[in-house]
Amino acid sequence: MSGKKEEKESLIPTFDKDYGAVKRTKEGNERKTERAGSSEEASPQTVPVFRLFRYADKIDFLLLTIGTLAAVVHGAGFPALGLVFGQMTNEFLKQAMPTSNSTTAPVANATTSMWNTAPPFSNWNASTTMLSMEGTANGTLGPTTSSTLVSDYETTSSVPRGFTTGTVPPSAFSNVSSPFPQPASADSSINDLLLSTYYSTLRTLAPDLAPNFDSIDFGTIMASFSLFYVYIALAVFIASILQVTCYSLACERQMYKMRHTFFYQVIRQEVGWFDRHQSGELSMKLNDDLERVKEGIGDKFSLCIESLASFLSGVVVGMIVSWRLSLAVLALSPLTAGTSAFVGKISTKKYKFMAASFFIVLFIMYGSYALTFWYGARLVRFGMLSPGGVFTVFFSVMIGSFQLGNALPHITYIGTAQGAAAKIFEIMDNIPRIDPYSSLGARPTSIRGKIQFNHVNFEYPTRPDVQILKDMQLQINPGQTVALVGSSGCGKSTVVNLLLRFYDPTSGAITLDGMDLRTLNLAWLRSNIGVVSQEPVLFDGSIAENIRHGKEDATFEEIVAAARMANAHDFIMSLPMAQKGRTTLVIAHRLSTIQNADVIFAFEAGQIKECGSHSELMSKEGLYYSLVTTQTFTGENGATTDGETDQEKKQAERPKKTSTQKTQPRRVVRDKALARLQEEAEKEKVRQASLWEIFRYTFPEYNLIFMGMVGCVLSGLTMPIYAFLYSEVFNTFTTTGEELKRRSEFWSLMFIALAAFGGLSGYIRTIGIALAGDRMTTRMRLLSFKNILRQEVSWFDDEAHSTGKISTRLATDAPMVKAVASHRMAVVVAAASTIAGSMVIAFVFGWKLALAITAASPVLIAAGAIQVRFSKGGQRKDAKLMSDAGHVTTESLQNIRTVHALGRQRAFFSTYVTHLQAPYQWSKKQSYIYGLIYAFSQGVIFFIYAGAFRYGAELVDRGEMTPTNVYRVFFAITFSAVSIGQTNSYISEYTKSRISASLMIHLINLKPKIDIYHRGGVQKAIAGSIQFKEVYFCYPQRPDAMVLSGLSFSLKPGQTLALVGPSGCGKSTVVALLQRFYDVTSGEIAIDGLDLRTYNLAFIRRQMSVVSQEPVLFDCSIAKNIIYGLEEDADPTQEMIEHAAKQANIHDFIRTLPDGYETRVGEKGIQMSGGQKQRIAIARALIRNPKILLLDEATSALDTESEQIVQSALDVARAGRTCIIVAHRLSTIQNADLIAVIDQGRIAELGTHDELRARKGFYYKLTKRQQIHS
Repeated sequence: MSGKKEEKESLIPTFDKDYGAVKRTKEGNERKTERAGSSEEASPQTVPVFRLFRYADKIDFLLLTIGTLAAVVHGAGFPALGLVFGQMTNEFLKQAMPTSNSTTAPVANATTSMWNTAPPFSNWNASTTMLSMEGTANGTLGPTTSSTLVSDYETTSSVPRGFTTGTVPPSAFSNVSSPFPQPASADSSINDLLLSTYYSTLRTLAPDLAPNFDSIDFGTIMASFSLFYVYIALAVFIASILQVTCYSLACERQMYKMRHTFFYQVIRQEVGWFDRHQSGELSMKLNDDLERVKEGIGDKFSLCIESLASFLSGVVVGMIVSWRLSLAVLALSPLTAGTSAFVGKISTKKYKFMAASFFIVLFIMYGSYALTFWYGARLVRFGMLSPGGVFTVFFSVMIGSFQLGNALPHITYIGTAQGAAAKIFEIMDNIPRIDPYSSLGARPTSIRGKIQFNHVNFEYPTRPDVQILKDMQLQINPGQTVALVGSSGCGKSTVVNLLLRFYDPTSGAITLDGMDLRTLNLAWLRSNIGVVSQEPVLFDGSIAENIRHGKEDATFEEIVAAARMANAHDFIMSLPMAQKGRTTLVIAHRLSTIQNADVIFAFEAGQIKECGSHSELMSKEGLYYSLVTTQTFTGENGATTDGETDQEKKQAERPKKTSTQKTQPRRVVRDKALARLQEEAEKEKVRQASLWEIFRYTFPEYNLIFMGMVGCVLSGLTMPIYAFLYSEVFNTFTTTGEELKRRSEFWSLMFIALAAFGGLSGYIRTIGIALAGDRMTTRMRLLSFKNILRQEVSWFDDEAHSTGKISTRLATDAPMVKAVASHRMAVVVAAASTIAGSMVIAFVFGWKLALAITAASPVLIAAGAIQVRFSKGGQRKDAKLMSDAGHVTTESLQNIRTVHALGRQRAFFSTYVTHLQAPYQWSKKQSYIYGLIYAFSQGVIFFIYAGAFRYGAELVDRGEMTPTNVYRVFFAITFSAVSIGQTNSYISEYTKSRISASLMIHLINLKPKIDIYHRGGVQKAIAGSIQFKEVYFCYPQRPDAMVLSGLSFSLKPGQTLALVGPSGCGKSTVVALLQRFYDVTSGEIAIDGLDLRTYNLAFIRRQMSVVSQEPVLFDCSIAKNIIYGLEEDADPTQEMIEHAAKQANIHDFIRTLPDGYETRVGEKGIQMSGGQKQRIAIARALIRNPKILLLDEATSALDTESEQIVQSALDVARAGRTCIIVAHRLSTIQNADLIAVIDQGRIAELGTHDELRARKGFYYKLTKRQQIHS
């Protein structure tokens, strides 16, 4: 327990501790500060591989060392298997040779087989038609004489390159100088070593079972080879456990420390840094980029080492057995690997090019097999290599080459990790210039609160060309309440930002009690400043925890006292009490809130134009006076009513609803895709679509689908044919001389033919399937998007249909459908073809062995399935456990200004560390389990090899099978297993695709209740009269909350009706119902005397225009945004666009822009101010020339100056039209024909402005609450 405690303590850093490379040396601090202050430098592209492990400690390095050694042993498993396989092939070939003895007769004795160092196949030559296998008296093989070899050698017309007939005797073959041991001699020595090891082991473990050397038969020898398979299996099993477990543990430990450090450093950065880095981008780095690093330093790194070790050991084995053949095989490997890498970079849209490249790859691959076989047979003919040596070299070097190919994806993961780490480490190593963690700076024991701005100039770092404050001088005395007023963008909020030291001034100084803010300790400074923003940020937690964020050590009594103070009166009214004894700075948007301030500063263009009390500035009739008078009506000053509740506004408008899903790592998101799809399908009660329904969307491409499926079947048959040809290689080596030459050339040509066949079928498959799949995806996207636009608004109110989820459906789910009808289906069809062909071969040539191996196959399949399921289940669990930590990061980064203002980095860091504990401990436990599962999946194949060849040898020994057929059956089923493995890996993909297709088809066929595409209904010109008759309504998502309860009113054509009332009374709901976003629960809405539901929906909406509180502009030109108000087939002239702009009072501004009406407004209109966006929206509404104009709090979000401009445009816009105004500021509705006060869903008062004020009822109270005394 003590060990675990020490480990835990070592892994949980304290808040004040330096992390990793972040050390506050003088030199480093200056260097980092200089970088932070300069413009954004280009991020380093990658970090060196060893730097990925910068957070590894001694324990981690020990684990990595053990894991690396284990990976090397694991990687050597298949080349070691190649050694045994080659020697076993020799024994099978001896059994396949025609001899004078029975197939079950002894084949060796202790002197001629066990210890004879002569090459067992040195008597293969060019001229003898049959291997001389004369039996001696004791049944041993007698070698041919050297004179025969010389004679055969001299008569052959084909000799190895570098030798001349008649000049070099065959005896010189064994003395050829080379950097490697002689192949034949090494081949024989390996065989002797294997056998002697086997018998030594058997004698040690079970001496009674050890056979007599004088009677070693074929079955005994094959048993020895099977035992070696078991040895290799055990070695691979143990090595795999150590490899994966050690690397996984080391990875989790490092990632735990890395996550700490990254979050610690991110929330340390100054606010100006966050202006350049969006919170979503940082959340992605914390989740996605760290996940990439995790992939690069975890099991993927060990798998890369394993693959490279397999390649190198395979080459070494091949070189030892036959360096000539190994070099021949290796000569083509770079070409194969290079072509494969090139194909991987080809865009999937370049189908013909991609298909042709696959043809080349397959041709080169099978062509290399042909070259290997032909040249290997040539070496055998000249006595330079045994047939088993050919198989050993082929198996070891080719498997090694394939493993090198397998290493490439892992190398890609490591490369990606290097790139991701470069970005992450740059943040980790960055020390900000304004450092909240710094212990430097003065901490005065008391503070009076005198604030001075001395000749302050300032530009935001992201906009250095726009000066915000210009030589500003400002003094606030202790205890004073000072208000800052001015138009939008004048610099009011910047003053607060500078006072909190979110930024430092470009020039000038800001002092507190005479001390420059830069000389004060930053944490101390912010702890003495309290901030209440326009949109207060509350964090996830209890009310007490949120209040405690204002004072870390606050007692419960202090929290209760603060809560009572804040809730004593209306917040505005209680503010003076909260200001008592404090220096207070107020940024005023509603001028009614600052009339009692001690000093008011009026800003314009970054400069203070006026200062004084409210009465003094009003008497001057300057800038402040003009701001105040724009809010007055009938001698009284207006402000605001309470706005609609957030919930009602969201229900009524639904302008920009987004998904609330937490950010997750890409890999985890991919693995959670199936669970997400299943949840969505269940929630929406989607019926699973049949294959016929899915394939219906591919009917227009039936010719491409047919062509692709034919290609799939043919390409699937390539592997069974290859297995058959591979067994014929074995059969060929049972011959000698000219027959061996003839057969080797013939079957080498068959490999070339197979290359052409496989390449052509792959070409056909790729062209047909890829094109058909993409066209189907495009078709389904268009159909589903068209139907999405068709749905009623209530459908979008459902969380299941949020913007994020709909976007995912179109962007991610639509391409998934291709798996059912194209890519994944192609793999399944090809695999089925492979399995069928392989099984036919296997059961035709050896049904007993085929049945035995097939019976063991489920174990292999189950091992892979368990590994996949465990991995995916673990990732889902890990994602769930990490979600709490992810929520802390997202919340803190999105509200980083609040975190900095409150100085609560310590609290959020501690919370984050706490939430990391559970996933970290769980991941460590999973490392052990995953190691065992992985080891089982890796080792089981060797056990199956051992059993298969042992049983095959027994069948050969009994005369029930030939050695050639054993190889046919074994390779046929092996290749089938590969295909099953491919299919198994696509099962989850297929399942996801099937559900995606069901969701897409459900979306395409979904019929709305309120159908914009419905062609029926009345389409006649309207005058614009509106009637609500006893209307009751509740939102579909809130059926228990009645919003309108018998609402009734009548409006004549051309009249203006203003709706006012408290939050949630139903004002915006009236606008929503009038547009028929929803249908009433009961009652009737009539236009020109006809029920709204009897009109054609598209027609009646064309008669209306809406200007909302938050106008929606699209990322295109101003002109295009204006003409969005017209029908799709309309052809507006430039004069029409400019006329609408003039009516909206925006034309003159547009003309001042360099690109005029072609100026892009940016995403969501970000390039425009609030007032400019609103006026463009008004122009868009007016170009429709509507009969009914709906204004839903159109000026509530604007400052005073912008409101005045927009209001004048609205006054022009509503002339001659029936208009309904949802009022936020009463100053905007005093001239309305009728004002309706709504309370609890009913009309409480109705009349003109003067009539309602005279009644001194509800409306009168609203105006009194907004009154400003002059």
